[in-house]
Amino acid sequence: MRPRRPSGAQRAPGLLRATRDVSPLIWRRLLIRGDTTLATLHTILQTAFAWEDEHLYEFRIYGRTFGSGANASSSRTHQLAAFHLRRNERVQYTYNFYANWVHELRIEAIRPVDPHQIYPWCCGGARAAPTEECRDAWTFMALRQHYPLLRVADELITLLRQGTTASRSWDDDDTLEGTMGGDGDEDGDADDKDDGCDPETRFETLRYWLLVDRFDRRTLNRSLGTIACPQSG
Repeated sequence: MRPRRPSGAQRAPGLLRATRDVSPLIWRRLLIRGDTTLATLHTILQTAFAWEDEHLYEFRIYGRTFGSGANASSSRTHQLAAFHLRRNERVQYTYNFYANWVHELRIEAIRPVDPHQIYPWCCGGARAAPTEECRDAWTFMALRQHYPLLRVADELITLLRQGTTASRSWDDDDTLEGTMGGDGDEDGDADDKDDGCDPETRFETLRYWLLVDRFDRRTLNRSLGTIACPQSG
């Protein structure tokens, strides 16, 4: 007898999330259950990028829109399994319509739910995420070029010699995804505003760019563990 194919609720898509228009690529590989609603998936993605859910969002799946926008269908009643997504198919996720952060969600694999696996779970990723204060992908790329490693290290050494102390300790478990701004540039220009920036804010900005290529999967999985999702089994 042929084994019965798992139902949607019993299947676990593996999602690769990548931020569009950013290089090098910022990505997270996530394991989620098929009976995860789009609203919960939104929460998972917010957690994966250390964002605070301060803006509207939408998913585009097979030409339909779901999310928190005025013209979108509710994301609370639609589960991923209902769309019968297949391997290598993509879902577009947009967050903050003003900044227009667009993300490609690619289905890498669909497997039966493992009763011993925690869901959601991050099994891979690269680089710190932009913060919500960053206007868009192009501004992020301009700032990245504006803060080369040697410049950041030189400015940090100068601040430390001046006796500047950060408001947070240098903790190896810190993802450093909480602060990126501090330039005070409302026009999206990448030029510094050092004269109007207090030393501690400047320190945090430089600290972010020093470790911008770092990603802490352990810390993320601890945060994902606080999200209420369907139980395995």
